[in-house]
Amino acid sequence: PEKPGTIMCLNLNQSNLNPETFSPSTHSFGIAENVELSRTLGSLPPAIVLYGIVGEDFNQGTTLSPEVRKAAMAVADEILRSAFLVHLPVQSASSF
Repeated sequence: PEKPGTIMCLNLNQSNLNPETFSPSTHSFGIAENVELSRTLGSLPPAIVLYGIVGEDFNQGTTLSPEVRKAAMAVADEILRSAFLVHLPVQSASSF
């Protein structure tokens, strides 16, 4: 198993998802099934990235471990940076 705080990133546009890769959902239709249904129906967004962080303690009332907290902050920073870059207007070098 991966160490707590390990960050996983999947580009869902480039790979098919195996439902067995993900933990069972509390619903009968999980992440993999939803993504693959969207792909089949042609409604998958042009860019879809899934981030995951390996947890450490899932007992009720516990807080994030330092490793998981650090990873969560890194993922949040990456998501914000990616969102900014995607929406940043492209300027030619001559406009600087």
